[in-house]
This record gives sequence, structure tokens and C-alpha cells, in this order.
Amino acid sequence: MKKNSILLFLFLCPFPAFCQHSYKQDLSHIATIIFPDTPKVKEVKSSDFYSEASGGKIYIAETTTIKKRFTDIFTSHLTDSVYRELVNVSLKIAGGTILYKRNIDKNGLSGVEFAYTAQPGTKIFYRYHQAFYFNNRLILYGCWSPGPLSIGDKDLKAFFGSFMPQIKKSDIRQDNKPAFVAYLGYGIGFLLFLVIVGFMVFGVVFIAKKLSRK
Repeated sequence: MKKNSILLFLFLCPFPAFCQHSYKQDLSHIATIIFPDTPKVKEVKSSDFYSEASGGKIYIAETTTIKKRFTDIFTSHLTDSVYRELVNVSLKIAGGTILYKRNIDKNGLSGVEFAYTAQPGTKIFYRYHQAFYFNNRLILYGCWSPGPLSIGDKDLKAFFGSFMPQIKKSDIRQDNKPAFVAYLGYGIGFLLFLVIVGFMVFGVVFIAKKLSRK
């Protein structure tokens, strides 16, 4: 899996304040989330970043294309690897300390929720995130607060609860099981093709030798 500079822009950019007008933000045409106001948008390589400040909190979302290596095809639980890397990169960039991390299920998707402290400058921020990897896209969204928040915080709960996939459940792909089976089928077919070609070449050579002796 190609490593991405996940969250780098979000950790460094400033966030101005906005007034309150909720805005439904499209996320790569596969999901939506509702911000308290129209977010700022920034495109960096294979990622799109959204940020908006409201009520003393910062709301962010990011969509990133995950490019697979050939070896990733044979990893049945690819989502676990993506989530581990996401959490590790988040903590590394922020110099943060993990508060909690847990697996979550929402709208038929398996994801991860985690929180940590970060101190990009003189202030300590408490950052709360949920993330889902599906259809080769990693979607991360969260709320950053100058003080700790409870899981039941109304603003945090409303923002997290507004995330909705926009594709059919039958079209959602997370782990590699279907891809693994497909590639395994291709591999077996290719090997059979090589065997058949090998027998054909051997047969041609054998017949040619027989004819040359006559």
C-alpha cells in the first residue's frame, strides 16, 4: 500500500471562524457529512481536505485514495492495516498521546474511532476522529477541541452521526476477499494457460524431431 502524507495539511493550516449554517458536504461521491457551516476545501495530490471552525471547535474531513501494492491484494484484512497506519501517522505528525481507540460499525461499514491530544503550538488540542476505508478510499472526519469532550458531547455526536455512505451496500468493498478470489482465479487460469502452451510447444518440438529422423 502506498504511504500517503495523511493529515499533513490539516495539522498545519489555520482555521478561521464561521457563522452557523449547516452544510452537507459530498465526500468523493461515496459519502456525505454535515458541517455546521460551509467548509474550506483544499486539494493535495490524491486527497481532499475540508475544514470549518464553529463554536470554539474545529471540524475536519478528509478523503484519500489508497493505492494498493500487489502484495496488498493477498491481505484479507486490509482495513486493519489502513487503520493502524492512520492512527500511527496521526500521532506521529501531531506528536500526540492516544486517549482511546476502538472499532466501530456504522451503516454496514467497519471503521475505527480514536482520540488523542496534540500540541501543534502552545495550545493543547483534543482530537476526536472516526474513519472508514472502503472502495479504495479512506474517509476521515473529526472534531478538534481546546478541551476534552465526552463521547456524548452533542456537537461531536451530531457531527459523527451525520456521516452517511451514498452507495448501495452491495457496491461497498472493504477487505480484499472478493479481489483475492478474483486474482486467485486469474492466477489459476494463467497457470493453466502456461501449462497448455508448454504442452503445445513440447508437442511441436517432439513432432519436429520425429519428422527430422525420417
